[in-house]
Amino acid sequence: MRQTPERTEQPGPVKDKLPTVYVPSRKEREREEFERLMRGSAYTRRRGAIRQTRHS
Repeated sequence: MRQTPERTEQPGPVKDKLPTVYVPSRKEREREEFERLMRGSAYTRRRGAIRQTRHS
C-alpha cells in the first residue's frame, strides 16, 4: 500500500466541519419553491408535505 502525501494533510474527520442539518431561511425556501413551480415539476411542497400537483 503506497502512502499518498495528500491524505496526511487532513487532521481528523472532515465530516465534523459540516453542519448537521442544513436549514434554509424562509426567503431561500420561498425562492426554491418558486423555482420548483417554474420548472413545472409534478410535485410541490405544501405545508411540509410533498404533494403531486400534475395528474395525467
